[in-house]
Amino acid sequence: MVRPDDNGRPPAPVPRLAGIIGRTETTSGLDRVGAPLGAALHRLLRPGAVVDALSGKVLGHPAHPALVSAPIGCWTGALVADLAGERRAGRVLTGLGVLSALPVAATGAADWADTTGAEQRVGLVHLSLNLTATVLYGASWWARRRDQHHLGVGLGVAGAALATAAGWLGGHLAYALGVGVDTNAFAGGPTEWTGVDGQSAGSGPVSSGSAAGVSLVVIRSDPDPASGSERLPRVVANRCSHRGGPLAEGELYGDCLRCPWHGSEFDITTGQVRRGPATMGQPVYQARFHGGALQVRRDEPRSLRVNPVRP
Repeated sequence: MVRPDDNGRPPAPVPRLAGIIGRTETTSGLDRVGAPLGAALHRLLRPGAVVDALSGKVLGHPAHPALVSAPIGCWTGALVADLAGERRAGRVLTGLGVLSALPVAATGAADWADTTGAEQRVGLVHLSLNLTATVLYGASWWARRRDQHHLGVGLGVAGAALATAAGWLGGHLAYALGVGVDTNAFAGGPTEWTGVDGQSAGSGPVSSGSAAGVSLVVIRSDPDPASGSERLPRVVANRCSHRGGPLAEGELYGDCLRCPWHGSEFDITTGQVRRGPATMGQPVYQARFHGGALQVRRDEPRSLRVNPVRP
């Protein structure tokens, strides 16, 4: 029985698709497969050239969404060719779609390996549907090659249905759960000189602080040997752009700061990614000493960061 709210009105019905998503996000039974599989992939994919390529470091954003269009385009073309009676074109496009799906699966698995909770559960279903769709398309190509055209078309239609469902879940992962989105996209920092709170000069070379409600990492250098005066520190956003890890708890290697969660490395001067799986750099703050206190500011052209909602 559906109970009314305090005003006597029945609650608004939950859209069917939203209900499916909600159940997927909260089905803890998926963790029995997702958690160990994700942990295994995470151990296998150590930071380095392979992870940089799979994550899309060179592109400046995740590679997986960019590659998805290849198999989708091929399989859509195969469906159009089938409707037009072009059997050879349908077979070739089906096979090309299967081949192009392999790097898509690899990049998607690399992204998924660093997720947990609801994101991991939805990603597991997304991955499973896509792999099943790829197997069906592979079987479709084989049936077509053996002149079993009608069977091949049927398997392709089944693959298209699963790939469509997987694509819907992929959209939810990106746009609702924010997987692959820069975690600093909406973090507005001060554009005027603002003091850094909660930061101590005696807390080591890497410490955390905050300015205008934004968590920061402060990296101090040794004093100038000639004058003995303190050098200006490097200041970057504390929240890792990849999955939100606390960079202030990471390790400093020369001019790079390593995230403690997934091993991404960032240049402390420019904020650029030196090593993945991160693909987007860290916001960098200008710094100065004023009256003995550290102050920071940003010059940020991105409106979503400059104009955040404030209390």
